[in-house]
Amino acid sequence: MFLLTAFIGFLVLFVYYKLYLPTQFWKKKGIPCVKPCMIFGNLAPAVFRKKTFSGIILESCKQFESHRYFGFYQFFVPALIIQDIDLIKQICVKNFDSFSDRPDFIPKSVDPFWKKTLLNREGKDWHDMRLVLSPVFTGRKMRAMFQLMYECSQKLAGHFAGEHGTITVEMRDLFTRFTNDATATCLYGIQCDSLKDRHNEFFLMGEEAFDFTGFKSIRFFGSKLSHTLVKILGIKFIDDKVKQFFERVTKETIEYRQRTGLVRPDMIQFLTEAQKGRLEYEEDDKNEHSGFAAIEESDVIRSDRTKRMPITDEDIATQVLIFFFGSYDTVSVVLCQLTYELVANANVQHKLQEEINATLKECNGKMTYDSLMKMKYLDMVVSEIMRLWPPATVLFRQCVKPFEITPALPHEKPYTIQPGDEVLIPSYAIHRNPQYYANPDKFDPERFSDENKGNIDPYTYQPFGIGPRHCIGNRFALMAVKTMILSLLARFQIVPVSKTVIPFVQAKNNIILRSANDYWFGLRRRDNGFY
Repeated sequence: MFLLTAFIGFLVLFVYYKLYLPTQFWKKKGIPCVKPCMIFGNLAPAVFRKKTFSGIILESCKQFESHRYFGFYQFFVPALIIQDIDLIKQICVKNFDSFSDRPDFIPKSVDPFWKKTLLNREGKDWHDMRLVLSPVFTGRKMRAMFQLMYECSQKLAGHFAGEHGTITVEMRDLFTRFTNDATATCLYGIQCDSLKDRHNEFFLMGEEAFDFTGFKSIRFFGSKLSHTLVKILGIKFIDDKVKQFFERVTKETIEYRQRTGLVRPDMIQFLTEAQKGRLEYEEDDKNEHSGFAAIEESDVIRSDRTKRMPITDEDIATQVLIFFFGSYDTVSVVLCQLTYELVANANVQHKLQEEINATLKECNGKMTYDSLMKMKYLDMVVSEIMRLWPPATVLFRQCVKPFEITPALPHEKPYTIQPGDEVLIPSYAIHRNPQYYANPDKFDPERFSDENKGNIDPYTYQPFGIGPRHCIGNRFALMAVKTMILSLLARFQIVPVSKTVIPFVQAKNNIILRSANDYWFGLRRRDNGFY
């Protein structure tokens, strides 16, 4: 009886201190919050596949639309969701030194390789590596890589050139293979043809890296659930097999180029130049414009001319992996959503094809980087798809210095965000807020016309993040999306087929944006196409 009583007493104390008390954090702070449940916090609907993560955040923001910020729980970890634009600007830009880091998905001790990537480095370590890598992503470097990207898009679009009638294609498979081939050549100089060699090693590694279905989705929230559990299970964000593949390919590529003297305008070339201290940041021409969604490097990095940190071959392998990781799924997802919207809005597709025809005619069928960047309607279409379906639905920041939020509304009181606290910026919800975008659920490229885009507050448009920790590869991703859609629409009209499902339904079994019904569309050869 004594043992039973003791056990029950221990169980009650465990539930109270370990499961119940963590859900009272925001109540004790006097900050309104989404009502949590024990263990799961506010993520239970996502865990049990009832709602998407982006849907949960959107509903929460609507619930507290009259508040500048409110509390949220990721399992046991409290986070402050900031939806006031002025406050977001303070956190991400003006007071960047207080929020310079991102919270861990996976504890550093479990996955030290992932922690070495630019995405997860912290403080001065992040600053020094960003300083090294920034020159790789200027407009001039994108221009140098454009032809490699364009050849991949032409090869993929040309794969169907001999087909007749309407060809039914699952677009995610198609675009993932394009992204695989384009990143392989632009990163390593390795030629892949993933439509012919459907099981090439690069493609298989990409699919493995981006499998976040089922239990594997714990990689996103492992440290929020339990550091101990993550350590016991040995959960890593990047599988050892994927890591070892990229390390091997990087080593072999560098050794081959050293042995043969091969020079090529790709990431490995630029990074080995950086390793030798020969890569400097080149300011782009003031008249050059990479698109509305493109982000200039911050003054925090651009104005720093201090001596750059030395980088090793392992550093190169780590950063190339994160570039591959950052572009592989982002580009294919944006292209998939764009394809859906072009089918659902045939007038937009027709207008875009007219611009493509005119541009190709002007450059005699030989597309250039400058010609691509001058296409206004293409940029409007891509800018709008990244508003409606941003690749990153939430921006994560971690406080490193105390930051006080001063009251601005009657119901607020001073609140200090402490070091270690997490802050979430709900990009997806902000992009769909009618306060900033009229009829926000509608796909409307005219929002980004010359007449209208000046009315958009830049801090309400966040497809690649905000401030110094924005996505360093944003120009690369934009170039890939524009290049592929141009090559495809120059030859084909994209049409609905029997498998096409409209309206779009987002899959609830994946933390990453996916269609619940895949992306089945038809490619119909254009009679009046340029090719």
